[in-house]
Parts: sequence; structure tokens; C-alpha cells
Amino acid sequence: MWTNKQAPLLLFVVCLALYFFRLGNFGILEGGESYYPAACREMVQAQEWIVPQLNYQIYFSKPIMTFWLINSAYVLFGVNELAGRLWSSALCTMLVYFCYFTTRALAGARAGLLAGLILASSPLMVATCRRSSIDAYFSCFFGMALCAMIMILFAGRKRWWPIVWAGLALAVLTKGPAAIVLFVGGLIGYFILQKSDIKQISKCLKQLRIVPGLLIFLAMIVPWCAAVSQATNGLFLKVFLLYENLSRFTGNTNSGKHPHWWTYLPALVYGAFPWSLFLPAAMVDAFTLVREKYFRKASQPADRAETTASAVAASSDEPIQKQHAGVMVFSLAYVLVTVVFFSLSRTQFDRYILPIWCPLVIMIALSIEKWIISSQSISSQSISSQSISSQSNSGEPKSAIGKTEKFVSPILAGVGCISFIGSIVAAFIVKDAQTWMRFAATLGVLVLAVGWVWQFIAYRKNEFAKSTMILAISTCLGFAIATPVLFEYWYDTTYAGVHELVKSVADTDADVGQYKEFMPSLLYYRKGPVFFFYHLSQLLPRKAPVNNQAPPTVPPVSRPASDPPTDHRTFILVKKDFEPELLAQPQLNLKLNSRRGDWSMYETSDFVMDKPPTLEESFNRLNWKDSMTDKFGFGPLTVPYSGGHKLWIR
Repeated sequence: MWTNKQAPLLLFVVCLALYFFRLGNFGILEGGESYYPAACREMVQAQEWIVPQLNYQIYFSKPIMTFWLINSAYVLFGVNELAGRLWSSALCTMLVYFCYFTTRALAGARAGLLAGLILASSPLMVATCRRSSIDAYFSCFFGMALCAMIMILFAGRKRWWPIVWAGLALAVLTKGPAAIVLFVGGLIGYFILQKSDIKQISKCLKQLRIVPGLLIFLAMIVPWCAAVSQATNGLFLKVFLLYENLSRFTGNTNSGKHPHWWTYLPALVYGAFPWSLFLPAAMVDAFTLVREKYFRKASQPADRAETTASAVAASSDEPIQKQHAGVMVFSLAYVLVTVVFFSLSRTQFDRYILPIWCPLVIMIALSIEKWIISSQSISSQSISSQSISSQSNSGEPKSAIGKTEKFVSPILAGVGCISFIGSIVAAFIVKDAQTWMRFAATLGVLVLAVGWVWQFIAYRKNEFAKSTMILAISTCLGFAIATPVLFEYWYDTTYAGVHELVKSVADTDADVGQYKEFMPSLLYYRKGPVFFFYHLSQLLPRKAPVNNQAPPTVPPVSRPASDPPTDHRTFILVKKDFEPELLAQPQLNLKLNSRRGDWSMYETSDFVMDKPPTLEESFNRLNWKDSMTDKFGFGPLTVPYSGGHKLWIR
């Protein structure tokens, strides 16, 4: 149905709609996105390309790659929301094509297109890649490395080996040693599940070209590591490797702890919906291959039905028959290792498991393709022979995917209809949504409903390939229409008000603080330091010393001499939930400056923000033994709650 020329064009249109449509029409969101656009705005302003910085001081949280990419977009297209997200969407598009070409090499154009559409339309993928999230960058680089490994080991594309090591190096430069742990752990897991002997392991490592690969890997990461180490006297790598990674894994540097083994199970369900409904069947197929590898004797034949189906499939599609088992086991290994690794971590966010999306999608696509081919082969046999069983007369083989589809297809049709009715009701109930948002959301859900009902009709006619493709295309189109509405409505109702307030003081040199909230996105719009404080004692009388801390044991970071601030006001941003606490302190002499939605901005000329030591000063005198425990009662120390100097220079 789809040729090798048509499929890439369709994927381009799909990615354009899903990832780029109205990409810059909403402001910076909190969560995974908020840090990096703000940090890169400061770095471009300071012309800094080696040491990440945020809130006008060193930002120790992550390596440099994300900052380099966003900085380059800012330089080319200016500092704006679209430029800040451009590389995230572009890399996700590139990953979709990697997934497409990899699956196509294994199982043909239809399977490749299906894999690309599944990956592109996965809700967690869309939600992450439409923001400037570091997990989008990391997942794309790591996914490219995994796709290249599959091409080398199972599709005979030996020249892809540099991509493996380049992708791994870029992943390390994006998020650190977690990439190495997942890469090595997944490979070991594959050897175990595959029951590989020394000869097979040696052959695999030889195909990956370990020695020249490591040279590429080191050549890409060592120069920046050396440069940042020299620029910070070794402090950056020490903080990042020891504190940010080890302590984050044990949950000692992040206040948002979710130490549950089951955290990522629901994430897999909603993150890949509706395709996650096929995941259990794909896992069954993969585990069946592992079981046969360990428990079936070499002389033991498969049962008659499996033998017949395998022979038919082999005559229909040779690549699937030769490479299907190895790829399924390889993908299963990386899925299991990644989920287990992040489940053991005490800092858990759903987007952490995005690196497994490529092998996950390939597993699902290969299982569906194998089911479609088997069903077509059995259907053709039923026409020429009357000796096929009644099960086969239905045109559907006995397979995990086939059994799953019996329930999934009607369920999705029902979900589509119910969702469309719900969207109409929501259009009347949600009063604060703009008219175009109500129309677009309803239209998007309508496309989903029509497509999901249509796929059920095609399924009932035993047109399994058509049914699957209708489901994929309608899901992509419906999500492409509805997703921008969700993002823009979320921003308008949650963050737009406080951003408008902070923009009004962007050009002042007054103190600006936020009470009992931590919103790094304010740094992007403030264009100056912001002080995030949780105790009113951090507001000091103007005539009192600003900093009562003991002098540091090391020289403080250099700051340029500057004239005293001419604006002696202090602005405080507060949400209505905490406003009574603030107003209960009459000595602050607060005056309401302006109000937007749930947010208010007060000002005073009698108090200033306490300015504690910078992160660099704190880490230089930190007791590292205590830092690796949970004896401290505060959140992530690598986050700069206190603002530096607006003219800060490293």
C-alpha cells in the first residue's frame, strides 16, 4: 500500500503537524522545560559556551549538549519560545525517521511506516518533544544509538557503527553517565535473554567495533569535560558526577520523591496509548522467544499450527522470518533494563523511560506486522483449500496480537465515541477556553472518533492491515489537532498571569522574589535574578546587613563592579493560596502593584531579599560526606534558589 517514497513524505507531514504546529504560541511551561530556555538566554547574553548557568550563577545540574543546541537556535532565530523548542521537535522528527528506516529494513515499508506513526503519535513523546525538555534530547540521542545497533546486528548494515558511538556520546553530553549504564545494562540483558555463548558475544562486540567506537566516544566527550573542569577548577564534574547523579538516584537531592516500583507501569499505558494496548501481546511474543531459547530442545519441533504459520510467513516476508526473534529479544532486554533501573531510583518522573520508546515501538510494530502477514497468508490458503480449521476460516491466526485485537478494536471504537460526546460537553462547560480552542479540541476528538470507529469496521471485514493503518493515521491527525489546544489552554490558565507580572519588572534592577513557589520560567521573562524564598525571615530590613553568612573559605566568584541599584523597591510574586500569610506581616509595608488571575505582585521599599551564598560558594565548602545522605531537609541543592548578580561573570 505504501511505497518507500510515499511513507517518508507522510511521516514528514505527520511530524510537522504533531511537533511544529503552533510550537511557539504558548509560553515557557514549568517542569522539565522551565530551566533550559532561561539558562540559555543567560548564556547567550553572557556569550558563555562552556559552563552552564542559571539565575546568574553556575548551574551544576546537567552537561552541555542541551545548552549548546538551544543556544545555537537563539543565535540563529533570536531568543523566543519557538527557538527554544526547535531542536527538541527536530530531534524527535529525526528519531521517528530512524525508527522508520530501522523497522523497514527488518520487515518492509508497511511495518516501517507503522513504527514511525506509532512513535510519532505516542502521547508521552508528543508532550515531551513539544517542550524544550532535556529528556527529549536524551531519548532521541539514545534511541538513535539503539536503532543503529539493531541495523548492525540484525539488518546487516555494518557501516552504521559510528552512529552507535556518536549517539551514545551525545546522550552522555546531554544527561550524563545514565546513558552508559543503560547502554551496557541493556546489552548484558540481551546476552542473558539470548543465552549467548562466548563466541556469540565476541561476534556481537566485534560488529559494534568497540575500540574505534570508544575513540569516537571519547573524542566527543573529553574536550568539553576538560574545558569545564579547567574553567571551574574541577568543581563542576565533581558536583555533577557525585552529587547530582548518585544522590539523585538515592533521592537525596530532589524533593519530588516517588519511590514506587510500579510508577512506570501506568506511564507505559498512557504514554503510548492507544498502542500500549498492544504492548502486553508484544511482550508475550518476546517472552515466548526467550522461553523457547531456554527450554525448547534443539530437536523438539514446534507444534503443527506454528510450523505451518511460520512456513507461510517465511514465504511471504523473508526479513521478518530471519531477524524477528533477535530484534524482539534485543528490544525486550532494553525495555526491561531501563524500566528496572529507573524504578530502583528514588527520583522518578514518567519521561525518564522515554529512551525505551524506540525498542518498544519496534516490538509492537513487528508483532503487528507478523500477525497481519500470517492472517493474509491463512486467508489466501482458505480460498484455495477447504481443509483449514474454522478458526483460520475467519482469516485470523491464533496469535497474541490477534487475540488482543479482538478486544482492542471494539474498545477503541467505544472510547472514540464516548470521547467525542465528552468533548462536546466540555466545550460548553469550560468557560475560560477561547472559542477556537473549543472548536479545535472537538474537531480533534471527532477525527479520533471517526478513525477509531472506521478501524473497527475494517477489522470486522478482516481487513487487518487497513484497520491498523487507519488507526495509526487517525490517531496522528487527531492528536495533531487537539494537542496545541491542550498546551495553550494549560499555559493560559496556569502560567500566563504570573509571567505577565514578571515581565512588567523585567527592565528594573530592583529585587524580585517569589514566595513559596519555585518557577524557573520566571527567569526567562524577568531577564534578571529572581529570589525564590519560603520563609518571611528571608526578607531583611533595608538598613540591615544583607548577608549574615560566615565568610567563605575560598574566594567568592568574581563579579564586576557596578553602581548601586537605583531602584530600591522589592517586588514579591505570590499565589492567592499564600497571600494571607504575606499580608499578615504589617511591618513589611506591602503595597499591591498588580494582579493577574491567581497571582499578585506586591512591592515594598523597606525590605530587601536575603542573598545567601551562590551554589559555587556552597559546594566549595560543602561537607561531601553529609551531602550523600538525606540528613538535609531541603530540596535539590543544585537548583539556584537565590539569584546572582545581573552582571555576573564566571
